[in-house]
Amino acid sequence: MELRRFFRAPLLLIAVAVLLLLFVLDYANSGSSYQQVDTSAIVKLINAGQVKSAVITDKNQTIQITTKKTVQIGTESGTEFEASWVSGQGLQLANELQNQVNKGNLPDGYTVSIPKSNALLDLIPTALIYLVIFLLFFFMLSQMQGGGSRVRPRRCCQRRSMAGPVRGVRGGNR
Repeated sequence: MELRRFFRAPLLLIAVAVLLLLFVLDYANSGSSYQQVDTSAIVKLINAGQVKSAVITDKNQTIQITTKKTVQIGTESGTEFEASWVSGQGLQLANELQNQVNKGNLPDGYTVSIPKSNALLDLIPTALIYLVIFLLFFFMLSQMQGGGSRVRPRRCCQRRSMAGPVRGVRGGNR
């Protein structure tokens, strides 16, 4: 009986909806078409002058390059590659790309991207956490029964009847 009531509760439906939302958002952000390679391989391609264009993304600390022709890097083959870099390498990568632009080896140039996110979308995970906590407390409090409707007043505090003697009781009003 308790199990049936649990599955009918709106808390379960909300939990399923949140999990479905997280799954859909994870699937929507599945990634780019760039192949992940080592940063050293990207640096070698830049220094060799084989890069056609590049995008440095500061917030994600990634560099995406497009090569002039198909290149084999390890087991990966193609023209679009991506690598991550640590905080100190961003300036070095930009300087190396600028050197290649000055030499004329980077025909489409390079860009530095700093993505900005929507402030309201950043608040959604925090709001969901507070909502789950609130619903958890609401669920727990609704399950607790304090016995407010079951408490009966003590005999000494009951009102005395002023209607006169009660049938079957000796002595009338007390």
